[in-house]
Parts: sequence; structure tokens; C-alpha cells
Amino acid sequence: MKALRITLFLLLYLNFLGITSNSFFIAKIVVFIPLGCFFYSFTKKIGLFHRNYIFLFIGLLLSVLSSYFFRNQAFLHSVNASYFLLLLFFYFYLKIENPRIKTIEGIIIFLAITVSLFYILQNLLLPYGIVFLKSADKDMDLTENGRFRIIGSTIFGLGYFLSFNKIITKSNNKYIYLATVLLCLISVLIMRFRTLTVALFISTFFLMYKTYGLSRRILYWSAIVLLSLFILSQVPIVEEQLNYILEKQLDKSNSFENADYARLVSLDYYVNHHFKSQLEMFTGSGIPYYKSEYGVLMQDLIDQHLYYGDWGLFGYSVAVGWITVIAIFSILIKILFLKVDKNKYYLSAFVFYLLLSSITTAEIFREGNFLILSLSLFIAEVANRQYIVYNNKIVYAQKKYCNSCYNV
Repeated sequence: MKALRITLFLLLYLNFLGITSNSFFIAKIVVFIPLGCFFYSFTKKIGLFHRNYIFLFIGLLLSVLSSYFFRNQAFLHSVNASYFLLLLFFYFYLKIENPRIKTIEGIIIFLAITVSLFYILQNLLLPYGIVFLKSADKDMDLTENGRFRIIGSTIFGLGYFLSFNKIITKSNNKYIYLATVLLCLISVLIMRFRTLTVALFISTFFLMYKTYGLSRRILYWSAIVLLSLFILSQVPIVEEQLNYILEKQLDKSNSFENADYARLVSLDYYVNHHFKSQLEMFTGSGIPYYKSEYGVLMQDLIDQHLYYGDWGLFGYSVAVGWITVIAIFSILIKILFLKVDKNKYYLSAFVFYLLLSSITTAEIFREGNFLILSLSLFIAEVANRQYIVYNNKIVYAQKKYCNSCYNV
């Protein structure tokens, strides 16, 4: 029942990928369940990420107040617009449910396979103007140069690294993991983001190095990864997207060499012209609600290609403030260096992938992605606790054995 409840909540918060149209209103109401679990957690033992979440909540609250005082955006409008970020508090709901790690991993694999299949099918139907999934981008372009951003897209990364980790550590169900790796890899490639593609492969080598160190096995698995990429590049839908990425990379107008490059122009605007005071720069202007006057202003800026999300995680400090951004960054760094067993190294690889992709894209802030991140936070905490308990038992056994030797 735990697995079913958690899966239903996840699908509801992901708006059932947009296949249904009436679930989003319900999801915005029940999002206060994990937020309530956060406050309830104060009565329990402090968790691994508890202090990070306290700073996150304070930073988010300050950005809401800042939006009210500096941008005249109503408090409820700011809370409504913060829905995607509040999904990160799903971690506390998981702590109360307290499922086994295998249960959450099974849910991740199920979601990764399901969402990948739907996403690939959607991309195949896009040229015919058929859209049955909800895009995470309200201004999605359906022309041949358009990029369809699905809700909860970072499930591709988490599913990929989890499955690849299980394969190289010789876990069971290798065919399911292999299918998940291929489906997630195809999905990331056809998203047509240079940063995500490069981050995925760099993080894959990071995972192999973390697992094997400098050994011949890295060469073996590197050859397999490159061969798989070559084979996939022959598939028409993948080949088309890779050609698009290559063309965009070679286009000098889309690089930092161009003084009028959109990212450089937006950086100048948000650093030198956007904020009304230094305090607003620190607390953030708030997440814009599309119907408010502030929301309309920010949409106009986006239409002019002045989007703070183009500077990734730190660019979002414009909206949520530096306290919130530092709190999120500290959570990611904590997972990156957390001690866990080898078959859980996918957690640090996934976080490394998020950090790399969050330099010049807002991937981590896209709709539904904080919900996926909350799954990895729960696994990380339980896996770290199991690692510590197991190693303490070994140390205790060794001390007991040595003492018995001295007593002989």
C-alpha cells in the first residue's frame, strides 16, 4: 500500500504528465500535506537535511514577503507560484511513510520507463501537431526547432544513473535496468539541450570513476557507452536532435563570443537594472504569478529573451533570493559527498549531473523536478544511515575479535 500511495501522490503532483486537465488544482491543494509533514517533523528526531530545509523555508518566506513589498504581488499569488518549489518538501512525507529503499527505487524505475515511453511517443507525434502531454514550457514552439519540455524531466537523469549504477555493480534484473538506461538516454538526447547532454556523459564517467577508480573497467564501460551512443545516433529521431545540438553549438551567435548573446544581455539587466534595492537583490523579487502585474512584467522580459533561468541555479536567486539558492546548493553538495554503498553511488552522480546542468539552464527548477529530487534525498538519508550502522558493526566485530585474541 505504501508503494501505491506514494506513486499516486507522485503522479498527482506531476499532473499525470498533463494527460488529465483537472488534477492540477487538486495537486496544488494537497501540496500542503508534505509542507505539513515538514512542520510535524519538528516534533521528531532531526534528519540529515533538516537544517537545510529550515534555511530553505526561511529564504522562500523572505522572497514571498519581498515580492509583496517591492513588487506588490499578493501573498497568496506568490505561494501559488511557488508550487513547483514546495514539492521539494515531499521528502518529509516520505520520512513519515518510511518505505524501504527498494520500494522507492522500484517507483523510480517505473516512472522512468513510463515517462520515457510517453515522451518519446510525444516527440514522434509533434510534427503532426498532436500534443497529449503537458509541456513544462507554456510558450512551447511546435515548429521543427521547438523543444518539448516535459513535467518532471529530471526523472530521465535519476532513472538513467540508478539503472547504470545497478548494471555496473552487477545487480539483478539487469535487462530491466538496461532498458531503462536506453530509454532515459534517448529521452535526454531528444530534449535537444547541449548542457544536459554534456552533463549526462560527464556524470556517467564520474560514476564509473567513483565505482572503479582508475582501472581497466572504466575503459570497458566507456567503450560500451560510446558504442551505445553511436548506435542510438543512427536512429532517425535521435540523429535529428543530435544534428540540431551540433548546429547550435557551431552557431557563434549562441555563444559567449557574441557580445549580444542572450545570456550576457540578461546578466547585465538583472545585475544592474532589475532590483529596486540591495535588500531585494538578497531576498529575491519573488516567483512571478502569471496573472499579477509583476508576473506580466517578467513574462515581457522573457519575451525579450531576458530570462534569469538562463543562468541556472544561481540565476534563480533573482526570484527566490540567495538564502533559498544556497540552501538548495548545500543540499546537493551534502548528497555529493555522502558516504553510501557502491550500489547507491547513482545518488552522487545524479546530483553531479544536476549541478553541471544548472550552470546555464534552469533544469532543477523546471516543473516537477524538485519532486524527483526529493526521492533521491530520502534514499540518500536512509542509505547513509545503513552505511554507518553496517560499518560500525564491522568496527565493533573487529574490536571484539582483537580483544579475544589478547585474552588468549
